[in-house]
Amino acid sequence: MMKRMTPFAFALASMVLVTLNTASADISILYGNSIAMKNAETEFSAYFNKDGSYSSSKGDTGSWTLEGDQLCVLLDGADASRCGPAPLDKAIGDSWSMTDQNGESITATLVSGR
Repeated sequence: MMKRMTPFAFALASMVLVTLNTASADISILYGNSIAMKNAETEFSAYFNKDGSYSSSKGDTGSWTLEGDQLCVLLDGADASRCGPAPLDKAIGDSWSMTDQNGESITATLVSGR
């Protein structure tokens, strides 16, 4: 059975890509830490692991790859990766606002630990 990506999970996969810097090709700040995602309806954490695996506190799993200046996330069961540029100007404790594909506001916070 193919697992469908919820709109918020899609937003996570798409919007997190915008927050990470691939110019230096170093996303190591994410290893062992998490990105807390929150909108008006729900909140969860996203985890990027050094081995290229991705997961979330909602149970989503998949993989991430760095392709040139793009960070791509492929959720298990998805047909295609979601990629985007990602400036890594964030530090632990930083929060930023994003808008998902439905125009909803999302707040992301880089959190120490899992």
